[in-house]
Amino acid sequence: MPVTRVGRIATETSHLGYGRGVRGQSWSDVATSCPSEPSAPLAGTGCPAWRVAAAVPDPEIGVVTIGDLGFLRDITCDDRQRVHVQLAPTYPGCPSVEVIRTEVIDALTDVGYRHVSVEFVLDPAWSSDEISDEGHRKLRRYGLAPPSTEPARLLG
Repeated sequence: MPVTRVGRIATETSHLGYGRGVRGQSWSDVATSCPSEPSAPLAGTGCPAWRVAAAVPDPEIGVVTIGDLGFLRDITCDDRQRVHVQLAPTYPGCPSVEVIRTEVIDALTDVGYRHVSVEFVLDPAWSSDEISDEGHRKLRRYGLAPPSTEPARLLG
């Protein structure tokens, strides 16, 4: 049974609401192909499992996704529609981890994965450096000031 490990940082995201897509978009619309189809890729950030997981909204700031925030660490898929997702919480006691776990499992099972497991990893620790450029734009539009990606400069 082939097993494929997928990249480290999510780069492709979508504008979805809690649980299901907004504007008539479903999780399967995000995936673009069902995992049971032979043509569905199992590798790369273009695989349906990665795109669906990356599109899950952050439960505390719904204008950004867990992909925008860089929470996705790794995804392992196989040809039996099983997927294992590794996520990094913002900090060890993050109260949203169970909501995120449920949303990722629901999104992936909705597009046809038969068994989905989600693991939270603390090493390496999540850092605001992992917020994508798109995530920074969304946070600014929402009125939040994400940490700057520019090096600090001394005034004077």
